[in-house]
Parts: sequence; C-alpha cells; structure tokens
Amino acid sequence: MPLRYLDYLLDDLQPAVLLYEHGIMINVPAPGRFALHKCVISQKRPAAFAAKASKDLSQAEQLFQVLLENRPSDIALAYDAANAHGDAFIQSFEDALNLLDNNIGDDVRALLAKHKS
Repeated sequence: MPLRYLDYLLDDLQPAVLLYEHGIMINVPAPGRFALHKCVISQKRPAAFAAKASKDLSQAEQLFQVLLENRPSDIALAYDAANAHGDAFIQSFEDALNLLDNNIGDDVRALLAKHKS
C-alpha cells in the first residue's frame, strides 16, 4: 500500500550520514515533517492496519518529544508547509494529536498556537 503525501515528505530533504563503515551520505525528510506525516498517515490507514497506525503514532510521539526539547521551530516549519496540503491534511494531524500522550499533544498544540499568533 503506497504511503500518501510523500510529496510533503520529499519537499524538504536534508543530508545525513548513514553510519556504516566510513559513512554513506543520504537524504532524509526534515524531522518535523516526518513526525507530522506519521500523524497524518496514522489517521488514513484502514482499520485492518491498526497495528501500523499505532506504531506511526508512537514514532511521531517520540520524535515530537525530542523536537520539543531541542528543535521546536522544526515543528512550526512543518506545520506551515502542511497548510499547503489542505484542510483534510491538517484535520488528520489534529485528530492524531488527540491520540498522543496528553503532555506531548498539548505541548505541540501550545507551540503551534504560539507560532500562529
């Protein structure tokens, strides 16, 4: 099953090093976009893939936790880019925030509310 919204992920690739022997240069999605995308696709998965949706949410939660502590602006930038994908994309993200750990979901909401004002 192809992942939806791959264009959102691939629009802001960043260089990274894969730790293998002498290292291999690769491109990875921006971490804020990756976390937000995980939230959105968790809401788009059919019921038969509930385990994958749960894993998506867990990964997003862990990444948001790190980003909130170290790189909160990445979340704001990812959200700004998400607005270009329409209301359904944003609504899926907000629905997923309700399923994350309350503290993390609330912290992400507070960050975005502060960013919008």
